Amino acid sequence: ITYLSRFLLTYDPDCRQWWRERNGTANNNNNNNNKTQQQPPTKPKTTAARNFADFSASVEVGLQRYPGPDGPARLLTSLSDRYTGREVRRQLAILFAFLETKQPVRGIATLLQSVDDASVTSVAVIDGGGGYALG
Repeated sequence: ITYLSRFLLTYDPDCRQWWRERNGTANNNNNNNNKTQQQPPTKPKTTAARNFADFSASVEVGLQRYPGPDGPARLLTSLSDRYTGREVRRQLAILFAFLETKQPVRGIATLLQSVDDASVTSVAVIDGGGGYALG
């Protein structure tokens, strides 16, 4: 949940905007007339931690839309369709690799292949091996 929450706060514009508004960073100018900036938060780390906990809880609720053994694979497909880019795909592969069960291995492999953007142009067998009985 934590890694997915951080992923969304990093790559989703709406989630990022929600975070900025909740943590008083929506307006980054130095306007001294802004009442929020005149009054420093009493416990900024506590507020940010509470906001992150709230956000993570809502992410967890959202995950209920992906039940069953194919849920992680469907979520991976949904996220990879919505968020593009080399680094995003790498982060999605890392995210789903953390799953202890129901890892969408094929989806992770596909993401990593798209990140590598590599192809095999030739293969040279230097030593064909030996010592094995045929048949």
